[in-house]
Amino acid sequence: MLTPAQKKAKRIRSGLSGAYWCIVAATYLLLGLAFNLWHLAGVIFPVAGVIYAAALGIVKIFVDKD
Repeated sequence: MLTPAQKKAKRIRSGLSGAYWCIVAATYLLLGLAFNLWHLAGVIFPVAGVIYAAALGIVKIFVDKD
């Protein structure tokens, strides 16, 4: 059973994840389709994964303070 603080943290991380990956996918498609920069778009997901892990770590520090 999750405590209220854990539920709040899970909700925040879930919202961050959904928004973040939608933005990453939109950026990938924008670069590829609109500007034909598929060679540059190929590095977006690996870099986004590293940034995502860092962002989750930062969120964990601030949200799990309680």
